[in-house]
Amino acid sequence: MKIYNRISIGLSCVLIALLCSSCSKNTNPQSQLTEPKTQPANNGNVEVKKNISTEPISEKPTKSSIEPFIVLKDKIHPSFPEYKFKVYGQKKDALYSASKIEVYNEVEKKVQELAFSATSTPDGNQLGIVIEDMNFDGYKDIRIQQFLPATANVPYYYWLWDKETSKFIKNNELEKITSPVFDSESKLIKSNVKGNAGTYYDYEYKYIDSKPTLIREIERIADLEKNLWHITIKELVEKEMRVTKKYDEKIK
Repeated sequence: MKIYNRISIGLSCVLIALLCSSCSKNTNPQSQLTEPKTQPANNGNVEVKKNISTEPISEKPTKSSIEPFIVLKDKIHPSFPEYKFKVYGQKKDALYSASKIEVYNEVEKKVQELAFSATSTPDGNQLGIVIEDMNFDGYKDIRIQQFLPATANVPYYYWLWDKETSKFIKNNELEKITSPVFDSESKLIKSNVKGNAGTYYDYEYKYIDSKPTLIREIERIADLEKNLWHITIKELVEKEMRVTKKYDEKIK
């Protein structure tokens, strides 16, 4: 009987020990995790993956739509500080186009914005913009090439500096003049125009009552059979353009 009791007590202890061991394993969830086979040597170099949006990405805007294509600096008048001209445009195939000029003063404040129809020019350096005195008042003005014509008669958009408002004012009268040369000494605007394959014109304009007015026209018509230029000169006389001279000249 004593031996039986000892065996019974021994079996009970074994069962209790087994039960305690099982409970200990089930109440420790960390013991269920598997250790990674390898770990980074330095956690600081671990790349953290971020959530990636599945929304479509919009096309990145071109440079010309978010910042100026070129920036020019010039003094409108010797007594003025340097102004900055930001020209917005872009390259289109072999040509260049502009659509806006922003004018900034010496403290980088935008003082004016000149918007216009899109232009076309082969000039990639300045997009066809010219800053010079165009009405001979001592202040620089702005013009920009409108488009590239089939002939050499290049048209421009014009803005003249207005001293009273300290702004550039668009001038439609000057737009009639193509390929201009502004002669500050004679205070004349000169223009050479091709009429057709054998006809050419030289024009001279003078500001009269603040408007560019045609004062002289030279017409040259080629006569290839006779190797001559038929030349007709017209001049402004009593507010009318009149023929003042006609002659022939050998084609050189």
